[in-house]
Amino acid sequence: MSADLNDLKPEFRAKVTAGLAALAREGLQFKPYFTLRNPVIQAGLWRQSRSVAVVQDQISELQRLHCDFMVECFAKAGATEGKWATNALPGLSWHQYGEAVDCFLVDATGQPDWESPKYARFGQIGDATGMWWGGHFGDDDHWQNRKTEPPAAFGSLKEINDQLAIDWPRLLA
Repeated sequence: MSADLNDLKPEFRAKVTAGLAALAREGLQFKPYFTLRNPVIQAGLWRQSRSVAVVQDQISELQRLHCDFMVECFAKAGATEGKWATNALPGLSWHQYGEAVDCFLVDATGQPDWESPKYARFGQIGDATGMWWGGHFGDDDHWQNRKTEPPAAFGSLKEINDQLAIDWPRLLA
């Protein structure tokens, strides 16, 4: 996993940099903690808040669709537990394509503040800077480059699966 803005696509990185600078001018320090995210980490984040039965149902559906790379990502991620992190399966998050960033607000003591109403301002600045704020779909600390989701850009789950296998070949080696 990465928090490096250099892992973002250049066009999106410029928007993020502009958005963070605008927030800083208002005295709001937001720090990136997730930029590029590989599909195995995405699988782990997806499954961490879901029951074993729900995870198995999703894996069975991916197997039915011949999405073998995604199935292997779930296997490699292993069982995880935790609070909700994402609704996006591997390949269905812009994080896999360098077109998403998650940031937290830094409080006066230098610690993350996850509960601040200032995430609404984060969203306003993101939208004004040409990004799409995750708060529109329940993910307040997230900016992405596009309003559409990856299937609209890349096609079916099988097509996304096959592209992931090309883009991330060493991940499962």
